[in-house]
Amino acid sequence: MKLIKVILKFIKGIFSPKKKEYILKFVKEENNKWYIDMPWPGKKDNLEMVFGANRLLSYFGDREVIVSVIPSNEANQPLDGYLKLSRDCYRLTKGAFYDVPNVPTTSSIWICPVTLCVLGKYPKYVYIKKLEQ
Repeated sequence: MKLIKVILKFIKGIFSPKKKEYILKFVKEENNKWYIDMPWPGKKDNLEMVFGANRLLSYFGDREVIVSVIPSNEANQPLDGYLKLSRDCYRLTKGAFYDVPNVPTTSSIWICPVTLCVLGKYPKYVYIKKLEQ
């Protein structure tokens, strides 16, 4: 039953109307692991930030980080204060790797297929900015 809910969430994410900006919250729990804060019918482990995403979040904050995310296929959007992450490679069911410039804690991150439930795709570019809380 949970697998069916996860599959339906993926399908909904891929086919639902897309927004220009997403406000996402991430929390570092007592086990020192970062998780996206969102409803999810599957295992919580699927929401863990790993392979560089955790280091990027630690660069942004200690325990809780809220970011603005703008997915785009345009390389030169004039967005003041945003980091531009560039997709390096991806596989639909395996996630995507993004290059991260000018961040001392990591040069690349991996985002998992749960991203498809939020953004509906692995955009060519992801613009990200930490928001003040």
